[in-house]
Amino acid sequence: MAKPLGVRIAGWLIGIPLAILVVLFALSNRHAITLAMWPLPEDMVISLPVYVVVLLVAVLGFFGGIAVAWFGGVRTWRRARSAERSLRRTESALQQAERKIQRQERSGSTGRSLVAAESD
Repeated sequence: MAKPLGVRIAGWLIGIPLAILVVLFALSNRHAITLAMWPLPEDMVISLPVYVVVLLVAVLGFFGGIAVAWFGGVRTWRRARSAERSLRRTESALQQAERKIQRQERSGSTGRSLVAAESD
């Protein structure tokens, strides 16, 4: 299914300036920094450009946010599936009741009440 034209245009209007900003940031911050982790030995240091570190942290944060949203939505999705199953059962029961009423009307049994017809 293709995305609507407005969604595609909005994607380009947001994506192109964002890509330009990322490239400008990377070109402006090429100097190297040294990363060291406290419990690791001192010879375990990494020298990376600033833009790599910042963009890596941003990407990790983005995917972390997606994971939190995904796991947060599981309960809602489960409730929606349960409600949909309940709706299908109710619609099925309604259709059965309507068919039963139609059969009763065709057979001409007017002396019986609807409650008695449902108990059949």
